[in-house]
Amino acid sequence: MTPDPGAGADARLAAAYRAARYRVDAPGGELVLRVGRRSRRLDALLAALGARRFAWLTAVNPGSRRLSERDNARRLAHLDAEIARRGWRALPGASHDPQGHWPDEPSRLLLDVDAETARALARQLGQNALLVGSCGEPVRLLWVAAPPRAG
Repeated sequence: MTPDPGAGADARLAAAYRAARYRVDAPGGELVLRVGRRSRRLDALLAALGARRFAWLTAVNPGSRRLSERDNARRLAHLDAEIARRGWRALPGASHDPQGHWPDEPSRLLLDVDAETARALARQLGQNALLVGSCGEPVRLLWVAAPPRAG
């Protein structure tokens, strides 16, 4: 999710990531992650799946630049192939802008992938940020590079 370019864009970008809803298509129904909030449903899901930590990322719209559906589909297929190649467990989902300024982005909840490994993959995919966390803790926004400047 990205604002229009220009003055204050970095602060708006950070705010957009924090305001987004991150929907996981979990067994038993959808659950929603929010930056800075703990999710008891996520904790229960992780426990049920024998996982302790997670990372949430996408391959679409790198650098918060909108790509065509075809290009995004190709990038998402590449991410799915990489997940399979590494033998990771993952659940599908989508990042959602509640303001409706940015299209939903298909994303993946990676189970038991450490933050730095996920960050390295997000960097390879050209992403600005990802979510990470552990059972019992609030969801954290992790910038791939330096965090955006405050407005």
